[in-house]
Amino acid sequence: SGASSIAGCEGLRKEGAIVDTIYTILDYQLFNSKEKAAKAGLRIKALTTFPVVMKVAEQNGYFNPDEIAVTKEWYPDPYAWAEKFEK
Repeated sequence: SGASSIAGCEGLRKEGAIVDTIYTILDYQLFNSKEKAAKAGLRIKALTTFPVVMKVAEQNGYFNPDEIAVTKEWYPDPYAWAEKFEK
């Protein structure tokens, strides 16, 4: 969600730092993180995104077809996916 990164940036700002960008290695692009960051006056810069990682993993056979299928099922809505397994 980017919430901890946004909170960290806000903490830095309170101490006088000028912060306008969150740098990350992997952006999952979940839970409207880009919009939340923008609302806080921040932008997100990532080396890659989860969809790109999954595409490369699938193309290169890093995961078996069942693992890819589960991940594709999980990615659009992790919370709804997890609810299927709650008892």
